[in-house]
Amino acid sequence: MIAGLAAWAIVEPFKPALYSEAWGNFESALMFFWAIFLGATVGFMSGYQRGSRTHALKECGLSALFALVGIIIFRSLAAPFTALIGAGPLTIIGRIGAIGIIGAGLGGGIGIATFVPRRGIQGLVGGLIGGAVAGGLFDIVGAFASGLDLTLHHVKQGSVGEVGAIPRALTSIIMCGAIALMIGIIEALSRSAWLRLELGRNEGKEWALDKPVMTIGRFERADIPLFGDQGVAPQHAVIQKQGGSYVLIDQGSQVGTGVNGQRVQQVMLNPGDAIQIGGFNLRFLMKNAKVPNRGPEPNRGMAFPISGPGQPAMQPMPGMQPTMMGPGGPVQPVQPMQPTMMNPAMQPTMMNQAPMQPTMAVPQQNFDPTVAVASQPNFQPTMAVQTSGFALVAMDGPLMGQRFPLGGPLELGRESQMVPMGFDTSASRKHARIEPASAGVNVTDLGSTNGTFVNGQRVATATAKNGDIVKVGATSFRIES
Repeated sequence: MIAGLAAWAIVEPFKPALYSEAWGNFESALMFFWAIFLGATVGFMSGYQRGSRTHALKECGLSALFALVGIIIFRSLAAPFTALIGAGPLTIIGRIGAIGIIGAGLGGGIGIATFVPRRGIQGLVGGLIGGAVAGGLFDIVGAFASGLDLTLHHVKQGSVGEVGAIPRALTSIIMCGAIALMIGIIEALSRSAWLRLELGRNEGKEWALDKPVMTIGRFERADIPLFGDQGVAPQHAVIQKQGGSYVLIDQGSQVGTGVNGQRVQQVMLNPGDAIQIGGFNLRFLMKNAKVPNRGPEPNRGMAFPISGPGQPAMQPMPGMQPTMMGPGGPVQPVQPMQPTMMNPAMQPTMMNQAPMQPTMAVPQQNFDPTVAVASQPNFQPTMAVQTSGFALVAMDGPLMGQRFPLGGPLELGRESQMVPMGFDTSASRKHARIEPASAGVNVTDLGSTNGTFVNGQRVATATAKNGDIVKVGATSFRIES
């Protein structure tokens, strides 16, 4: 709208006399500024919405140029409708057709400036609709505004005056606003797949996957730029369209690319998949596709380790249990512990034995300070940690994929020592408590600022069951058993 008003404000002071032959040049100048201002504005906003200054400046200039080319080409196509203007009842039809076609040229030029044919078509349709709406309103507005216009120009009663200033201003505003609006609506309705940023800088931003290959990375010219995280490589990953499917391919990044908690090199995306790139979480969505309600999946609850450059992610091997390991160390199977004692006199099962008899000193010998003894009845060398069978699995954020067993009450928040959530600025210091119960898992909000949610509903206390989603701050957890 501002673009249309600016174009009118620049040109209107130079309007010719009522019966002058210079009206054709006046209209050409008005259309020229329509193209420049509308193209630059829409192009800049489109590039800015992608999160990149380079995209914004590039599309600003290209959109203005292509909009100007489009309006020159389509103005000649509008000639048959232009001839109807002034022909009595057909005037309004002529104006709708002429301005609609000119709008199509504007919108099509703005869309094709991205060098994506699909966007060119979307812009053409949006511009045609927006221009037609503006053309239809021109004479209607003129009928109501003519008296006001004559008064403002001090035209005396009985005199003849030109009354198009106000209709031209409103038409410029409406046309530019309608074209920009319709381009956005058509693009939103026609997109088939897109990514939504759910965690990270510029949360909520969406990118339509409308090119054969979409690049993701910390690069100004990336189709999906992710800035502010050094863990994101300049060219981190790409999404390729293969028929009706979309394939995510890591480009050799050091920190790797995750999908639903698993590190991947190449994977076909399904609607609802969560993509982790550095500290960013993105959601893959498709039009008219139902996001599946994911149940327990093999290895889903295990966080993928980040290997060094060029090394594959380490995966747990069958038959092995998780152990602590040094950097780069291999996963080792857990061996059964044997009961040992540092000093026979400190053996806990020997408290009631007879007093120890004095012994003679013996020469020093090389020996193992621990002595293995046979297992005694009712003596258990290790104690298994008892859990409820329930666990929390992080669905997004830096914790995505990590599993936290519920062996008892578990407190969540930025000060939690059990679940490290210091990164989540939306979480309170002591946000919620989750503990196993006979009917499932009890969820209790601890007076948090932003609330605790179970399956999208804010709760003070609630009982969650297997598969339910608990949201604390900006982090979502799934209950699994």
